[in-house]
Amino acid sequence: MNKHAIGLAILLMMPLILQASERITVEHSKKNAISILDQLDRSYNFIVNTIVFLPNGKERYKHFQTYNNVTVWDTNLLSNKKEFRNMQLSDLVSGTFVINIEDDISSVKPTLTKDQVLKIVHDCPSNHPDSDKYKLEQAGEIDNVSVDLFIKKYLTSTAKLTYIVQYMDDDDLRRLYHVIDANTGEILEEWEGLPTGYD
Repeated sequence: MNKHAIGLAILLMMPLILQASERITVEHSKKNAISILDQLDRSYNFIVNTIVFLPNGKERYKHFQTYNNVTVWDTNLLSNKKEFRNMQLSDLVSGTFVINIEDDISSVKPTLTKDQVLKIVHDCPSNHPDSDKYKLEQAGEIDNVSVDLFIKKYLTSTAKLTYIVQYMDDDDLRRLYHVIDANTGEILEEWEGLPTGYD
């Protein structure tokens, strides 16, 4: 038996390698998306958060995705049906969702607490570029703060369990966002947003 044949035999005997998490775009193939939705186990769910009333009197539903009751960031399904299983082609309109999350995330219980994550954000150098004028506040005293647990799928890597921290910077009237790995404390992303609806 030559080397190529031996190599092929070894490959065939190896167990299949599970695919990492993957983002599915409905518009690429509605038929494929419906098939995948029907095969998802009960750890996956899609919850209606918006109902749109169309001029023809019909209703359209916008769902967000959860995995083991944790919201999956930047996912949505737009459909003509409340229940996401057993859809017909005419039911599913558009959207994206993430599958195989269990291949990347073994548990949705974070290692870090919300207070620990707030301390990481307070200590982040980008939050106090002028260190002489910066006064470190105690965790929880920053204005209009929210700390929420999300699953976030990255384009070039795996899905991660994260905290997304957002709060108001009163001095500059900016809303600041930080994405923190919920297990390691690594700062994965930072950006600024407009203080919409803030007085």
